[in-house]
Amino acid sequence: MQDKIFRNDLEFEHIGVAVSSIKECFNIFGNLFELKEDAEIYEDPLQNIKISFINLAGTKIELIEPLDKDKKSPVDNIIQKNISYYHLCFRTKCLEKTILQLVKRGAIEAVKPIPAVAFGNSKIAFLFIKHLGMIELVEK
Repeated sequence: MQDKIFRNDLEFEHIGVAVSSIKECFNIFGNLFELKEDAEIYEDPLQNIKISFINLAGTKIELIEPLDKDKKSPVDNIIQKNISYYHLCFRTKCLEKTILQLVKRGAIEAVKPIPAVAFGNSKIAFLFIKHLGMIELVEK
């Protein structure tokens, strides 16, 4: 019973993609998929990243770029390795409860809950799951 309640609490939010330039990605996606969006770019100094969202064929994609290239950013290593996929993101009603449930199932808490500018300062957290990679949780 508790597992069913837990599964019903999670909603898919977006796919995170690490990029070296959000504006360059707007141009690439615009040319490839005829996107005409001029999406807002958020700056999050707490995480040292810039973030923007696009809708690609009905799927929300989060583009993440380092804010200050002279400081450490969570996407530096991903960009350096020429990998773009960063994480899957899910919304949850109770961030702490969801983290506990996932940790009990083998996830590793990589980033403890912090407020995120792109989500109106709602709390987010990151967990690492073997064979899946990073997932982000956003408290709704």
